[in-house]
Amino acid sequence: MDPPEGHAPSTPPIIFLTAFGSNDDQVFEGYSIGAVDFLAKPIVPQILRAKVAVFVDLFRKTEQVKRQAEQLRLAEQREHERELARRGDAGGQAAARGDGEPATIRRRVTGAGR
Repeated sequence: MDPPEGHAPSTPPIIFLTAFGSNDDQVFEGYSIGAVDFLAKPIVPQILRAKVAVFVDLFRKTEQVKRQAEQLRLAEQREHERELARRGDAGGQAAARGDGEPATIRRRVTGAGR
């Protein structure tokens, strides 16, 4: 069973440890309040460590992807600003040549008259 839709990824993963047997309703209820896994006694330390290691790894990778996405967003924003500045400069050069009349600019932008 997967965690419910809308489970906040920033919420720490919850692994339920229990000494009692559990039925599907109890498991579903655990998942509905944020559980990501269940372990029943006797707890095998190696299994618990392995499960925790997976969640730590997922957390680190998620944080890395968030950082990379932000870096990409900033790079795209800088590129967009450079492009706008370049276009603005080209428009300024046309105006300096006396070629900045609205009809001329509109033809260049829309491609009309080609």
